[in-house]
Amino acid sequence: MYNIKKELTFHKIERGDKMKNNEMIRLVKGARQRDTQCQLALIEGFKPLMLSMIRRYVYEADAVDDYLSEAAIVLLNAVETYNEDRGVPFSGYLKKELFYYIVNVAKSHKNCTSLNFSTGDDESLS
Repeated sequence: MYNIKKELTFHKIERGDKMKNNEMIRLVKGARQRDTQCQLALIEGFKPLMLSMIRRYVYEADAVDDYLSEAAIVLLNAVETYNEDRGVPFSGYLKKELFYYIVNVAKSHKNCTSLNFSTGDDESLS
């Protein structure tokens, strides 16, 4: 198993966009090998990016925590599918993956109709 535990302390986790590329690659490799600390470091490091994208594209303020959990799953899936040989930084790859996921989820929620609407007869269907 990829061992990064000695070098990683949770109070020193940098934001994903401030992290050096070689450090990020080490965390990605560790996370790919199911190292929990590496996975958590990536999630915490990219949390500001995930939150900013959720706030930008999702209009359900009460669902931010749900979307944040889903964004963490997208991050872990991106770890599995990321290929560093293509020359794309992980942060750029993750941002693209998050964008497409969040926009698609927001679109599907936008197309849903609430049953809590007025029928015009001062009655509600809820």
